[in-house]
Amino acid sequence: MSIQLEPKDDLKFIATETLIVGDIERSVAFYRDVLGATVLKEGAPTILRLANIWLIINGGGGPTDDKPEVVASPPRDQNILSVFLNLRVADIKRSLEHPDRLSYFQATPSRRPTLERKFNQLRSAGVTLLIGTDAGIPMKFHTQATWHELDTWVNRLGVDPMFAIRAATYWPAVAMKVDAQVGTIVEGKYADIIAVRGDVLRYIDLLARPDIVIKHGVRYK
Repeated sequence: MSIQLEPKDDLKFIATETLIVGDIERSVAFYRDVLGATVLKEGAPTILRLANIWLIINGGGGPTDDKPEVVASPPRDQNILSVFLNLRVADIKRSLEHPDRLSYFQATPSRRPTLERKFNQLRSAGVTLLIGTDAGIPMKFHTQATWHELDTWVNRLGVDPMFAIRAATYWPAVAMKVDAQVGTIVEGKYADIIAVRGDVLRYIDLLARPDIVIKHGVRYK
């Protein structure tokens, strides 16, 4: 198959990024179906065009005659970062219009009953549960993740609102052994306080829009 390069203006060549992966089809599906890349050549390697860059996706292999000591291999440890692709978009809001296309969210409906069952089993067993955020996963931004989690506990899992609030304030302080300093509003502790207009015990989502924010006694809002 012959692929015609299309250099722009005075460019004399086009740079490509080669990804060595464990599953070519799965990797291609992500760049094609989620990011909208165009497949130019299928197989091993697969060549794609993504916006103004070219990607070559291939499995491991080697060594070759000219590099007898070099072997191409997919990452062995997912917790070690050696390369990443930085995407800069013209319209951030528009780029977030279809989170449902991400494989993470496609699996959520099937996982939800299991998660709810496990959550209730832990509560029934007397396990102390803490609010977690999952901040950093797709569509879970640090500025919103805590409030989303509280809303999920109350409105999806049926947790009492005050129980959920204590799981985000008091019990984390106890778990980190700093409950003598924070976690509750009492004399002698740091004044870390937010206030909202309305009844959070009826509308837990009000916590996402605090009207007053005080940190260590200093009012920031």
